[in-house]
Amino acid sequence: MRRRALAWLIAGAVAATACYFLAARPPGPNAYLIFYLGTPAVAVAFLAAGLAAWLRWPGSRLGLLFSLVGYFTLLPALDYLDNPVGFTIGNAAVSLAGAAPAHLGLAWPTGRLRSRFERGVVVAEYASAAGFGLLGMLVWDPAFSGCDASCPANLLLVHGSRPAWDTVNVLNAVVSAVLTVIVVVLIVRHWRSARGWSRQAMVPLVWIAVVIGAGSVQRLCGALAKGPACAVSGA
Repeated sequence: MRRRALAWLIAGAVAATACYFLAARPPGPNAYLIFYLGTPAVAVAFLAAGLAAWLRWPGSRLGLLFSLVGYFTLLPALDYLDNPVGFTIGNAAVSLAGAAPAHLGLAWPTGRLRSRFERGVVVAEYASAAGFGLLGMLVWDPAFSGCDASCPANLLLVHGSRPAWDTVNVLNAVVSAVLTVIVVVLIVRHWRSARGWSRQAMVPLVWIAVVIGAGSVQRLCGALAKGPACAVSGA
């Protein structure tokens, strides 16, 4: 990798992390430690892994995929900016933070997707994340989330409707859970068919995928609010 390109990658990672600390605000006085060591630590880990992958395998897409996960993890922090543009973009980008890890997981460890079906799953991940994010913003009044008159405006708001927003959230949770289960099954299949170094490298990914899958089901339970699936899980 050329030194200039490496310098730009490092500068981008540093700038994105710095913007998080400048823009983000913890939700309460007792949440500073978790807030500042949670999201930025995860994002920095992925950005650092992206730089390492760019250096180690410049012809692979792993560097790009790791970097995307890091940037999409930090992007929602724009909603802490005291202006409508940052507030709108940050809230609309929340769903993208889940699509990028799915892409990375399916492409691990070669950096490439293995089939047309997997490419379709990844496209569905990004499309549903962007689509539901945009659709929700069209009906989401910040007051629904406890914002008062001091909060910036949602520039995409067409007509605030709490029932419509709840419906979008439920549909988003259902689609997200289905896609997550598909991704987890595919990752497990990749691991079972892998041999040697590739199989060993995928062991942590399998465990992470299972945990993410369980979290997705739990979020679906919360969205369905005491539905039959939640009764099974004990929620």
